Amino acid sequence: MSNEKWYMKSNVGHKEKRTCCGCGACAGICPKSCIQMNIDREGFSYPSVDESLCIECGLCIKTCPWEHNEKKVPRHAYALKDVQYKSSSGGAFYVIASHLITKGYIVYGAAYSEDFSKIIHIRINQCSELPLLRGSKYVQSSLSESFNEIRSLLEAGERVLFSGTGCQVAALKSF
Repeated sequence: MSNEKWYMKSNVGHKEKRTCCGCGACAGICPKSCIQMNIDREGFSYPSVDESLCIECGLCIKTCPWEHNEKKVPRHAYALKDVQYKSSSGGAFYVIASHLITKGYIVYGAAYSEDFSKIIHIRINQCSELPLLRGSKYVQSSLSESFNEIRSLLEAGERVLFSGTGCQVAALKSF
């Protein structure tokens, strides 16, 4: 097996967990669905590959935000005076999302699953749904299904606001 093939299959391009943010972009882009995000004993998701299904297309590596310096986590920061006291992180997202929804944007953000067992990224397009995305979650969210949805929306000319961690934003951009 060549070094590149080993590299792709060993933790989907990551030699160690510390070089993986667990964003799930690799699982979302895989045309054979051979990459699964598995939760480790500390509760974080990491990719694993079913080598019997892998066709070695390399899309997982091309999509990974940690594989290319130009796709690293964005280094921009913004501040907004706390205008939404129901928000745990200042309310900037709530205000921006409210405005963009009225302009026709579709919004993706982290919410609790219906049974509160995990954090998932969901799609909303009404201001009345924004409370679902409010509040800090402090755990890793699952969004690999969202990548394909967002790409399809953007390709169809829709406008999308995505809220996530820096590594999730970088993963979405490379996806």
